[in-house]
Amino acid sequence: DRAIRIHENLLRQPTLTQEQRALALLELGRDYISAGVLDRAENFFNELVEKKLQVEPSLRYLMDIYRQAKDWDRAIDVAEKLQTISGKYLGTEISHFYCELAENKIRKNVLESAIKYLDLARSVNRQCVRASIIEGNIFLKQKKYVQALLVFQGIPRQEPAYLSEVCRKLFICYERCESTTDLCRINMTCEAVTYRCQTCGFTCGSFQWFCPSCKIWEGIKPLTLV
Repeated sequence: DRAIRIHENLLRQPTLTQEQRALALLELGRDYISAGVLDRAENFFNELVEKKLQVEPSLRYLMDIYRQAKDWDRAIDVAEKLQTISGKYLGTEISHFYCELAENKIRKNVLESAIKYLDLARSVNRQCVRASIIEGNIFLKQKKYVQALLVFQGIPRQEPAYLSEVCRKLFICYERCESTTDLCRINMTCEAVTYRCQTCGFTCGSFQWFCPSCKIWEGIKPLTLV
């Protein structure tokens, strides 16, 4: 609250240059994020983007705001603009936003639309293992065991660490397809004892795609008994 008051008073000063005012607005937006008042923060960052001031940091904060609000369409729009302006690859983040939209459609049982979002996720990130896992789950839900098996078998080639997240589903597919290939090897990777972020070391008891500590997508990996 004190920081908000200081920056609001600073913005009232008539002698501020345009750049000084932009920095004050940026800091005020950060203050409101810390206070949990995301709509006010969003307004400040959008104002800066419209005025073409402090655009890159403002877009980063907007992307985080829309992530917290689960407004995935806006998160994608902002991330694409940020990727163009900064020249930094944001395909990982964008692919997860599309996967979130796909999972929303699955909860509504609109599977065709979910598949389209998964295709979009892979169009920006060919190695999106989450899209593959979701697609395998859709095939499993539809009892298309052969298709599900093919998808799940490809997970280790994308990211071996995530095999433990699909191995039980692989068992189901093998049983339904009357195949016992690699069941012993898969059984060794089924028991994830904990999950740890490879970036910051954050640990948790259940799998998450997004690390709440360092705010990195795909940082958390399962640690398995071998």
